[in-house]
Amino acid sequence: MQQQQKNHQNTAKQHGGGVCAIFASSIVVTSGARLEVINNTAVTFNGGGMFLQDQGTRLDVSGNGTQMIVQGNTAGKSGGSVYAAGSSSLLVSSGARLDVINNTAIQFGGGVILQNLGLLNIHHHQFEKQNY
Repeated sequence: MQQQQKNHQNTAKQHGGGVCAIFASSIVVTSGARLEVINNTAVTFNGGGMFLQDQGTRLDVSGNGTQMIVQGNTAGKSGGSVYAAGSSSLLVSSGARLDVINNTAIQFGGGVILQNLGLLNIHHHQFEKQNY
């Protein structure tokens, strides 16, 4: 049975409308799970869908059939779907799928923005309409 986590229609005043991971936090999505980060907002700053910051902070999406969908999120500044900074990392591997669809940022990175040594390592991906 596929496990599914939905994170829809949340709002943060500053960072990470859907998910905010800092201070060496880890988020792991694996074994055919599905994570949806949809229609979230970071009103003033960064990471409408997800905000990752600080060394050791990581999001790992891996394994055949595993899927992460980041769709329809909005950031008041940068990183409509994902904002990764300060040596944080986002890894999509081993047959996992990342869909970044129709996200918006007022300044930079309607889809994904990497800043200050943020790392994005993707082996299978789909990028569609991004507004910035």
